[in-house]
Amino acid sequence: MQSRLKPTFVPLLILLLMACSGPGTDPSTDSADTSLEDINEFDTAEVTIPSDPIEFAYYMVPATSMDTDKATACPANFQDMTLATGQWTDFNSADQIRSFYIALPDPAFTGARPLFIGYHGTNGTGLGKFESAEWSDFVAKGMIVLAPDGNENGTVWPVWDAMRTFAQMDLPNADETYIQELLDCVAAHLDIDVHRIYMGGHSAGGIMTNYMLQRHSDWSAGGIVASGIFALTTPEPVIPLEPMTVVVTWGGDNDSWAGQAGEGPTTSVDFPLESSIASQYFETSPGVNQAHCYGHELGHAWVNPVNNWMIDFLMAHPNGLAENERWEFSDVPAGMAGTCSTEAAYVEQEINIDCEINNHANCTDYCQFLADCVGENGTVRPVMLGPLVAWGFSASNVEDCSGCVELCEQTLSASPDIDEPILQCFVDEHANAQCGQGVPGAMPYINTTNVCCVGQENSPLCSLICSEAQKVDVLVNTGLVTGCSDWPEDEE
Repeated sequence: MQSRLKPTFVPLLILLLMACSGPGTDPSTDSADTSLEDINEFDTAEVTIPSDPIEFAYYMVPATSMDTDKATACPANFQDMTLATGQWTDFNSADQIRSFYIALPDPAFTGARPLFIGYHGTNGTGLGKFESAEWSDFVAKGMIVLAPDGNENGTVWPVWDAMRTFAQMDLPNADETYIQELLDCVAAHLDIDVHRIYMGGHSAGGIMTNYMLQRHSDWSAGGIVASGIFALTTPEPVIPLEPMTVVVTWGGDNDSWAGQAGEGPTTSVDFPLESSIASQYFETSPGVNQAHCYGHELGHAWVNPVNNWMIDFLMAHPNGLAENERWEFSDVPAGMAGTCSTEAAYVEQEINIDCEINNHANCTDYCQFLADCVGENGTVRPVMLGPLVAWGFSASNVEDCSGCVELCEQTLSASPDIDEPILQCFVDEHANAQCGQGVPGAMPYINTTNVCCVGQENSPLCSLICSEAQKVDVLVNTGLVTGCSDWPEDEE
């Protein structure tokens, strides 16, 4: 990875003498129509600090060309060629042959250009997402758009290697290597502004954006996380983020997806909740300027109507200026089917389950534990609906605990000497558990299963729990339920 310059705030006179590319806009124009044309002329005799937030950003952080060399940054077949708009193949990285789509702005835009790296979603391509998300809006404002193609490298979700179990966190990542090497090579061919490298992606591409932003805030000025799962994307230990700007988006209350990645696992995800988890994470990260935008019932989609708003927000906050004193919040124009805010996003919990005490208090407590961590969890519940039904919850009314309690009592009666201590183990762990939303919110119950059921193959209760857990591809692929890892396979 080539070194990247960090912005330094130098005396005003030096700034004025520098040739700097910038927006060159009429300050009276609406921010949604701001262009990114050159602004290379300042009157050194009478200096006026720009009031337009993007011009001010260029004034404070001048465009600076990224310094890389074709001979060292590019594969041999990408050294002596001219990179132009279109689909490119045969890019060798990490012993894989990769492809990408790139779109260049009009030649009228001169000087070091901002770059947007866009990641596609499940069963998609870079070009496909460029077209459906209308990333041509970025190009129209003078940005280069680089849309790489995934290579099914992931294990938890195969599109991008962006969701990892704790055991996989430190393993080499071919997708991460590809993005860094591709960036260096593109910068060797094109004039890329080192302070204005952004990224974004939708769905599985949003997962990849979560993964990359948490690891590369040293060179990325920020990006757009669109309908992306946040769980299992955070490095361990956590890498402190450098100041950057992040926009979290989703398509609206109806943004959900149920499907399969190629021949990989089938799952269902509620993205308003997952997006709120990412929004809260970035909002509470020191130095990160977070905003969120949601569509007006657009479904599982990139929020195209707010493209111009997001572009202006990102461009007003380059690397080194995550807080821009000239930028003021203004919502998306009326009629644009989108709403934005600079606050953290919060999504109310859909279901509250209250298990009434039956004949056996420990069975009630066990079922309440399961309800708190899994049944009420908008992220995990759709994935675990099959096991929840097998464990006694109703598919049509998950809020009803009675079936779980009755099944627990029936299971307990088969072998009380074995299961009474196991049930007490769950009750004891529940007393100190902190359930919540997302995969982390389900971990107290999962970890308790790992503690209470490990080595308990003769337990009817653990047999019921583990036989169903093993039917969930995501649980098996992530290796989260270690207490069930050596369980005999279900003979059905």
